[in-house]
Amino acid sequence: MPIWTSQFDKPTIKDLIGQLDPEARGFYKDLRRSLVEILNKKPKLDWMGVTWHWCEITTFDAGDMLIAVHLVPDPLNPRVGVTLSTAFFDSTPPSELPKYLHAGLGTATAIGHQTWCEWAIGSQEAVDAIKELLLLAQSG
Repeated sequence: MPIWTSQFDKPTIKDLIGQLDPEARGFYKDLRRSLVEILNKKPKLDWMGVTWHWCEITTFDAGDMLIAVHLVPDPLNPRVGVTLSTAFFDSTPPSELPKYLHAGLGTATAIGHQTWCEWAIGSQEAVDAIKELLLLAQSG
């Protein structure tokens, strides 16, 4: 069983990143490093159930535009999940966001005041678009 899916054997982030394909590993590390710089917080590694398994989570105070960021080191599909306040989209319409993000916004789930979005992080375009989104949400 891959370490990413083993709930009862807590892995290290180094082990998880080591299971990523070399190209994906570079994108994942770039986004991970940028998240710490942009958000000024270190993520914590936690078990998130059978969908996201082990992932790195950064959470924020209630009332912030950016509620949480989940870096998911899935060996087959590394991705990032972002929870935003629905109020974020009042000041930043999706049409003003990088084009890469539109597909993830189209499949996002909105309940109450929160919107959950998810994107694969398999390209530099993806990493750059997600960084831009986080900068906007952090300043909003």
